[in-house]
Amino acid sequence: MSTSVLRYSDEQVADARVRINGIFVPYKQIGDVISEFMRRFRAGSAASTAEMGSAARLTVLCAPSGAGKTRTIERIMKELNDNALGHKVLHVPLPPQCAIKAMTAEFLRALGDPLADRVSTAARNTARIVQRVQELRFKLIVIDEFQHLLDRDSNRIASASTDWLKSMLDRAAVPVMCVGLPETLTILRSNEQLERRMTKVIRMNPMKWDGGEGATEIRYFLREFERRLPFLTSASDLQEPRLAYAIFQATGGLVGRVAQLLAEALEASMLRPDGPDCITRQDLAKAYSGLEFDKPNPFNGEPGRPALQNAIAVVNPRAGPREPISPVAI
Repeated sequence: MSTSVLRYSDEQVADARVRINGIFVPYKQIGDVISEFMRRFRAGSAASTAEMGSAARLTVLCAPSGAGKTRTIERIMKELNDNALGHKVLHVPLPPQCAIKAMTAEFLRALGDPLADRVSTAARNTARIVQRVQELRFKLIVIDEFQHLLDRDSNRIASASTDWLKSMLDRAAVPVMCVGLPETLTILRSNEQLERRMTKVIRMNPMKWDGGEGATEIRYFLREFERRLPFLTSASDLQEPRLAYAIFQATGGLVGRVAQLLAEALEASMLRPDGPDCITRQDLAKAYSGLEFDKPNPFNGEPGRPALQNAIAVVNPRAGPREPISPVAI
């Protein structure tokens, strides 16, 4: 009786999972978001004390779940906070069921205030927030998970919290980016004064297979993602048109779902005792069947032809950034 020997150890499979979670591909849409982010940062850096009132404006970044906004913000924050200029961007993720006291506590935690969890009034917390923001000379405030100001059960907006936010931002006088799901716009537009402060809305959309630039962008993303995959020694050819289209069908062009699918497929490949040392269509089919996606498995059977009509795009070697974007070229 013979036993199969796995090609990779459990430790290597676990290491691959960690490493693939760190993959970041700065395709064109991501580059546009980073550029806009940096413009807001520079606006806060360039504003004098007298100009800070006009600097306290809102930029909105909204995207559906899985579109890559969280990973993009994480990347930008990491790059900026690694910069020699120091921590000049304040990142505040709002908690669920976001009442005013919860918001103030989250701001204080982000500011490193040792008294953040101490029971206090919202007014005192607000004063400490404004003082710390001004003392530490933050140039930009990023308020993440902004959709938490909307109670999904009752579909009611926390109007008291949006009023507090408007007042605090006026006092802090720092440019702000509100980041969240599409409901973010509904929340901001519910408060007339916050709506007037909106200067730009940035939308991150799923990638599209449109037979032109969209298909090229998807195939570029898959090619660059594959280049960053650990361990595998043979080409997976993820950018091959029919396979790329199947991945698009599986994920709807949401980069978060693409990354999730490829992480599972990489693990499936590494756990196989034999076969090619790459991600195969069978690995993708197995990965897809284990995920809670709501579409038929596009990796089973032969790749379909009709949907690919006029949609097979050649990857332009000049499409998308050739090198990782460095958002700290300030």
